[in-house]
Amino acid sequence: MWLLIALIGLLPMKESLGQEFFVNTAYKRERLYTPVRVYTSGIMPEVGVRASYTDLFQLQLATAFSPVTHVTASVVLRPYQNERFIEPYVFLGFGRYFGDAESRYSAVPAGIGASMAMGRYLRLNAELVTQWSLRKNHQESPLDFAVMPKIGISTWVGRFFGREKEENLTSPEPSLPPVVAEASTADSLESEVTEESARSVTEDMVYIHDGMFIMGLTDEDPLMLQVAGLKRVTLSAYYIDKYEVSNEAYRAFLEGLDAEERARMLPDSTVWQSLGNRYGWTDYFWGAQYSKYPVVGVTWEQAKAFCESQGKRLPTEAEWEYAARGGKIGLVYPWEGLEPRDKQGRYLANYKPGPGAYAADGFAFTAPVFAFPQNEWGLHNIAGNVAEWTMDAYTPTYSVLSDFNPVYEDENEPRRVVRGGSWASDAFYIGVGVRDAMPYNTASPYVGIRCAMDADDPGHDVQALMPVSEDKK
Repeated sequence: MWLLIALIGLLPMKESLGQEFFVNTAYKRERLYTPVRVYTSGIMPEVGVRASYTDLFQLQLATAFSPVTHVTASVVLRPYQNERFIEPYVFLGFGRYFGDAESRYSAVPAGIGASMAMGRYLRLNAELVTQWSLRKNHQESPLDFAVMPKIGISTWVGRFFGREKEENLTSPEPSLPPVVAEASTADSLESEVTEESARSVTEDMVYIHDGMFIMGLTDEDPLMLQVAGLKRVTLSAYYIDKYEVSNEAYRAFLEGLDAEERARMLPDSTVWQSLGNRYGWTDYFWGAQYSKYPVVGVTWEQAKAFCESQGKRLPTEAEWEYAARGGKIGLVYPWEGLEPRDKQGRYLANYKPGPGAYAADGFAFTAPVFAFPQNEWGLHNIAGNVAEWTMDAYTPTYSVLSDFNPVYEDENEPRRVVRGGSWASDAFYIGVGVRDAMPYNTASPYVGIRCAMDADDPGHDVQALMPVSEDKK
């Protein structure tokens, strides 16, 4: 038992899983194998901590008082942490009761349990425990048997110990993706990166290295809502915005236009009013409190014009999906697992978990563009919040796409591909392989903008960010 306790404090915890503190109340019913068999019962409070070291296993240390204090160390197996709203688990441990000579003995608890998320940091737990106690001074049998149903709550406390990455709603400057970080720490660079050029490339955009991936839905689709199929494509290197375009950025764009062009580029306020939201369009788009929220109510043409005004462009559908997957194969979402929540039940995106449950993730409609954890390549809100226009015209099948830098263009097709899902989408539609489409001249309160840029754009010193190959050193 003491070895297991030491492991809880000394082993390196898996980053991003964290620790949980829990409080339980148990009803203990015990059968004592004394010369005259005796049954005892009572209420037993319990407190403890669980530390996660892998996706499946936790180590648990608990102390209970009933009326003798005892300490138990256990191994907890959670096979469905990423897949279930209600998470089942099993556990096995070893405990020690502390008291006078008659009350000092060891015990082996084993049981099953289930936990249910009740918020970003709170879970409800229910357990059924069986326990065999070893008492050396019993005359007939050294074994006592107890059954203990338990109920309690647990809360994630990893952030207090400084052992988990802070990927919360107040961090506007996430770390760079691996490609950029590697380039910035290279021992030798072909040319010096100036402060201005580095800022223009890394502050608001992520460098995506060239590569190949399988484009298309990898999730189950029993209703056959997505029929484009799968396509192996190769992409040249490019840049893509870390964040969705904010109200503040779009307002700055409007300020640089003449009156006639400004009127043509204004977002459509009527689509926002159609929601019946108590916050009016003036508050949302022009108000300072929503400056960092994503602009909505823009058509494809307006989104395209905005990106071009910044020296950028809209991403192709393939570029959008490649960046959303973050270099991972077979993902359903921009993160590992089959659920839009992490192991502590915290939401990883702004979406609608159930009928009418718009605010379950903490935001009743849109969220700030830096909200929710970034994906593997440093992109925020690539799933949910607002869907995003892409460059491509809509085609029902990927078979017509080129396998190298594909972009579908069709003058007779009025629809353009929209990706990512929004704050009003269910969990299926925020998946990385799910696509939608809208007429290019239509605005929506659910669709916004994310821009991209060719990596060979002459306005940026791309080579200055790339490590020098061995033959050039």
